[in-house]
Amino acid sequence: MLWSLPVFFPPLLLAFFNLPFTAVGTPLQGETSYRRVLPRQPPPPVNSTLQVCAPLLNKLGPPIVITPFDFAFREAANNAWNLYNTLYTPTCIIHPKRAEDVQRVMEAIYQAGGVKYAVQAGGHSAMREWDTTEDGVLISFADMTNSFPSDVGTGLLLGGGLSYLSARHGFSVDALVEADVVLVDGRLVTANATNEYADLFKALKGGASRFGIVTRYEVKAIHVGTNEEKMMVGGSVIYDNSTTEALLRATANYVNNVDDSNTSLLVIIGATMDNNTVSPVNVITFFYNGTSLPEGFANPYHEFLSLPYLASAVGSYSYAEANSVLGSGGDKGSGQAFGASAFGSAEWDISQGLVSDEEESFESQTNTHRYTHPYHTDLPSSTATLPHISDLACAAHAISSPTSPTSHWCSRRSSGSSPEANDLR
Repeated sequence: MLWSLPVFFPPLLLAFFNLPFTAVGTPLQGETSYRRVLPRQPPPPVNSTLQVCAPLLNKLGPPIVITPFDFAFREAANNAWNLYNTLYTPTCIIHPKRAEDVQRVMEAIYQAGGVKYAVQAGGHSAMREWDTTEDGVLISFADMTNSFPSDVGTGLLLGGGLSYLSARHGFSVDALVEADVVLVDGRLVTANATNEYADLFKALKGGASRFGIVTRYEVKAIHVGTNEEKMMVGGSVIYDNSTTEALLRATANYVNNVDDSNTSLLVIIGATMDNNTVSPVNVITFFYNGTSLPEGFANPYHEFLSLPYLASAVGSYSYAEANSVLGSGGDKGSGQAFGASAFGSAEWDISQGLVSDEEESFESQTNTHRYTHPYHTDLPSSTATLPHISDLACAAHAISSPTSPTSHWCSRRSSGSSPEANDLR
């Protein structure tokens, strides 16, 4: 599912693919010239973080650098979407406004050696301490010029990215054309597919901020129409707990049989709370790129739509409206404890000798629900984001972008490896 940019990104689709914006201030080791010139730093003294924050406060001044003594500090420290990530207290928080500010910060961290730091863009990471740090330096992009318009997007782009358009266009990161990157020693470089930083550019596509801090993106636009153009059909459907097995079986059949480049699907086997009572409830959200759904069994969602449901909001949507169905992603106040499992199709499972038939493959997928269901009062949902990328998209990327993440995923699929298990982390 590939996102056009800029857009608002449905939070539930992003949760599994928001890769970490946390790093340690020691240089990366590798084969390219810009890594070889960075010597490994000795362990820092105990007060080294203060030795970074104090000079930065003098150089950049408030409000770019704020400390626990500032009124705005706690609000900035609590800006993370995941409530657990509001429990950490950085030594100082940096609000850069330009790439030059990020350079100064990284140069100071690098020279101090070993100082912990984290980068928070939208703050939408579900993983604990991936966009915050205890007793370190937190770099917040909340005031960065030309940043994303909502609290999700950067992690989606650098982490791979799935969208309602992925079946046709591949991963979000394949739209990345060029990026300005601040390296661990504070140097600012521009990376693209053809210049001297081509290997860095490739590493950014799924590597998140592990290789540097991206301060500027250039991306390819994908035509999705205006808000008045209803180019998609779909929405959300809510089911009660009695449909769970049928819903899981419909999901397995979708994985095994659908290769329509217009499809996308999110399945949630979850729970809801009403008056302190937790009740199981299941939800699907799907969108089909077109003005109407195919008829009969040609409809890729016919099994889902034939099940009895509690509520349905299926209709015609513009692309912008479709992206708002699951909310803006800005809701905060809940602790997130995310994990992930990946499943191949029955065809792949059988080819690898993992199962003997489709029924056994289906049983392996239902095991995840059987594990999470007893804990639904604490872990209220199992979410299946189905990263379907069609043969059409694979063929297009094989010609236009043979080294892209989408092409890599397609080649692993065709060679018999499990792209689901190995590449969509």
